[in-house]
Formats: sequence, structure tokens, C-alpha cells
Amino acid sequence: MTKTAANVRLVTGTSPPRKLGQHGADLWRRIMSEYDLSDAGGRELLLLGCQMLDRAEDLREVIERESEFIKMRNVCARMLRMLGLHQEPLHSRPGRPGSGLGVTRMDTLRCEHELRREEDAL
Repeated sequence: MTKTAANVRLVTGTSPPRKLGQHGADLWRRIMSEYDLSDAGGRELLLLGCQMLDRAEDLREVIERESEFIKMRNVCARMLRMLGLHQEPLHSRPGRPGSGLGVTRMDTLRCEHELRREEDAL
């Protein structure tokens, strides 16, 4: 039998005033079984802590599920910048290209430096 907020109410007899997720309900049950929290302020603080634990676990699951997508999106954006494809064209119609068209060695060095800075920030 999995533990849920409803199970906590049946087992402990002291149910949380609001619905909790799996992790928060487990924490509520453990704390209420070890401590006598009879004041409303103490119970409210415990409830807020349990809700924050539920939220943190939900966010951890999202990060685990979507981290590869985010990494690949960032790599694609960096590659577009390195190729100079992230900027709008200067003219709306074709014309004679000016000098310096394309990716220069300086552009590549600048992009590599930006990549290193972003990786260090992570």
C-alpha cells in the first residue's frame, strides 16, 4: 500500500489541514509521530515545510526529465551564434556582399571564450 495524504489521516489521526503530496505527507507523518505539535502555529510551520518539500521534489523531477532538452537547446543556440546565423540580415534584398563576410578566426575565438564563460557559470 502506497502512502498518500489520505493514508496519513487514517494512520496518525492528526491530519494535515491541507492536501500534501507523497513526500510532504511522509514528512508530516514522521514529525507528528515523534513530536506533540498541538499549537496551530507549529502545525502551520510544519505544513509549509511539507509543502516546500513536495514542491522541491516536483521541480527535481522536472529538471531530471528536461535537462537534456535544455542542454541541447543551448548547444544549438551556441552553434548558431558561432556561425553568425543568430543575427537578422542587414538588407531585405540581395546585394553585393561586403568584405568580412562569413565567420572569421576572431569570431570563432570570441564564441569559444563565451562558451567557456557560460560553462564556468554552470
